[in-house]
Amino acid sequence: MKNSDNSTPHLASEFDLEVMVSLPYYHSFHDETVNLIKAMGIEPKTWLDTGCGTGALVNRAIKEFPETKFILCDPSAEMLHQAQQKLKSYPFGDILFLKPLPTQDFPPGLCTSPDVITAIQSHHYLSPDQRKKATHACYNLLRDDGVYVTFENVRSFTDE
Repeated sequence: MKNSDNSTPHLASEFDLEVMVSLPYYHSFHDETVNLIKAMGIEPKTWLDTGCGTGALVNRAIKEFPETKFILCDPSAEMLHQAQQKLKSYPFGDILFLKPLPTQDFPPGLCTSPDVITAIQSHHYLSPDQRKKATHACYNLLRDDGVYVTFENVRSFTDE
């Protein structure tokens, strides 16, 4: 295995191509997330994508929600760099990149209460306790009537 610059087994610069080998329907997670928000009739003012990776979800969502301010965060500086490159054609101010930071370490008040928080394939690398902490951090940031969307691969260690 290559030395990775993020928590996946793929280099950030190769992630978009390599993830399709592991998860052939990876982009369907993004499509269905956008479809869910549209179906709920939400016009989010602020959308936080934690574990944003290369920015693929926001690249998809910004086309449907052009008035939304997107905030992107990832624990990997290299993934954030890939996202910045992918999204550089969008107007400054529509997209805010936070410093590299894992979700479970979000400080209270990290950003103004988002209407939507997404964590797509980003917390399954964590231990169960860290996943709980990450979910709790998202819940604490989210607006009272906001929506949290997550997709994770989690394999149980026991039948229980």
